Amino acid sequence: MALGSSAPEILLSVIEVIGQGFQAGELGPGTIVGSAAFNMFVIIAICVWAIPSTEHRKIKHLRVFFVTMTWSVFAYIWLYLILTWSSYGVIEVWEGIVTFLFFPTTVLTAYIADRRLLIYKYLSKKYRMNKRGVIVGGEGEGGAVEMGVQGCNKSGLKVFEEEENEEVKEFEEHRREYIQLLRELRRKNPEKSMEELELMAREEILEKGPKSRAFYRLQATKKLTGGGNLLKKKLEKPEPEKEESKETIRDDVCRIYFNPAHYTVMESVGQFAVTIVRSGDLSHSQVYITVIDDDIFEEDEHFYVRLSNPRYLNQPDAIPPLRAVNGATSQLQLATPSIATVMILDDDHSGVFGFQDVAQEVPESVGEFRLKVVRYSGARGRVIIPFRTLEGSAKHGKDYKHVEGILVFENNENAAFSFLCSPCNAL
Repeated sequence: MALGSSAPEILLSVIEVIGQGFQAGELGPGTIVGSAAFNMFVIIAICVWAIPSTEHRKIKHLRVFFVTMTWSVFAYIWLYLILTWSSYGVIEVWEGIVTFLFFPTTVLTAYIADRRLLIYKYLSKKYRMNKRGVIVGGEGEGGAVEMGVQGCNKSGLKVFEEEENEEVKEFEEHRREYIQLLRELRRKNPEKSMEELELMAREEILEKGPKSRAFYRLQATKKLTGGGNLLKKKLEKPEPEKEESKETIRDDVCRIYFNPAHYTVMESVGQFAVTIVRSGDLSHSQVYITVIDDDIFEEDEHFYVRLSNPRYLNQPDAIPPLRAVNGATSQLQLATPSIATVMILDDDHSGVFGFQDVAQEVPESVGEFRLKVVRYSGARGRVIIPFRTLEGSAKHGKDYKHVEGILVFENNENAAFSFLCSPCNAL
């Protein structure tokens, strides 16, 4: 950006310096430095001015920003040193060579910071995350996040390093799509149960996308929700079993994975179990996780449980090692899915509001009648709902009297409210 914006000044200065026997002229290098500083301040001003006064922005990844900022400040310090300290008023050849070497060094350090290479693997990776699981703070803030996390996609769902494997990549892509779809269905159908939401999500996923990928979507969905699910009979077909049998399974490898790999629980569930299965004897173990319930309305949240570093324990009460055909101890290997997703559905919902009766017929002589508004699927918080009458075939002032106002539902109040409507009785 800086090179492109300062290219005209640089070329003019080079022509001037060569034409004057390598002596600075009236244009001089000061113009280039001043132009670069001017561009930096203008860019900062535009970035600040473009943000509405009612909003704010934060730098998500501070590491690259700090590297760029450090090099920007160092450039001016370096220019001052070579002009005043090492050789006053003269740019020597070695100074020019070192300056050019700073260009690839700048790019290299920015790349190291972006990819977390070298010393970054020895540092703790900590971020501050919001309710949607999106990284909103820089290093050194908030709680720890998985070391294998590469970043977040546009939906706020994490992307893991294991996606270099095609099978895992397909599964992780399906997992993120499933979570995002479940969130949308939860917002659109807050009155539905978890089983109904999962059923709707799976049906919609299988209906979407090209048929050539249906088998892979089917397998990923089965892994997400486990073998004994609501759509097992509907989704299991004989053709995929033939495809699956083509995969060579080694007898000397013990595979460990989650089954299922997706759990949807209510915030008030208390404690629930996550099941880990190993191939061979299909023995399983469970990890119990406690969900903290509060009285604060929140968006639906999710977190991850990740398997790593499987090994046999030399303890009497440990699960005995599996034996291969030749009698040797089986090798341990993490299989897909090695990451389980837990989605927490908030039960502190403000509720869904609507009329008790979609349509109601009244005689013209009724005088005043009450329309009931009910609140269901949650009663958290104080809610104010404005209302007003709108004309249809009946006209305001002729057939009915216009009414408008507000309805107030207090916290934990599920009682039906009503307001009065007055038809005009024409005699």
